[in-house]
Amino acid sequence: MKNLPRWFGYSIVLLVFSSCSHCPNGTTTIDYPAYMHKYFHVFMPGCYFLYLNQDSTKHDSIYITDYYLGHFKADYKYCRETPQSQFTLHSEYLSSVKETDIIYEAGVVDCQAEFGGSSSSFPAFNITTKKCFDTLYNFSIPLLNIDTLMLWKDTTQIIEDVWLYKYSEQGAIYFAPDIGIAQYITNNSSDTFTVTKVFFP
Repeated sequence: MKNLPRWFGYSIVLLVFSSCSHCPNGTTTIDYPAYMHKYFHVFMPGCYFLYLNQDSTKHDSIYITDYYLGHFKADYKYCRETPQSQFTLHSEYLSSVKETDIIYEAGVVDCQAEFGGSSSSFPAFNITTKKCFDTLYNFSIPLLNIDTLMLWKDTTQIIEDVWLYKYSEQGAIYFAPDIGIAQYITNNSSDTFTVTKVFFP
């Protein structure tokens, strides 16, 4: 008997697996919670954010590279998948290593999601939401919600519904809807950087 081509065996294996699929009717996508997505949908290819410190002596920018958006089949039993974006966030003063690898993914359960950074950077982001509450958490600890935040003391630039993420005794990041990072305080408290321009492609 002649030897069969190697690909023939692979085809049989694939046929067996596909016929035993747990999801014959496809999968259901569990989307990002709408409340959390207001704060983190802004991190996308081509966007950038410009910042200025309190005495106008330092400029910074946040921009995105290496962006990838896909779907992760997180639950085979109930045929559910979740969106997941991965990218590198660059900043001169925000991160101790000037760039942070980020994964932003929805949870397989409704109303859950995580915006997390690599452990090698500081701050190592871990912002989550859960249980369909309009609340952001650092692990299981709720962030502080601020009704209104004045960006500059000598102007009337005010943003609403801001979350304060204190990642150290001195360091802090203010997340705002449709802006992302509106303001941040460096870890040594020497500078406060405030957003001056947001650009979306």
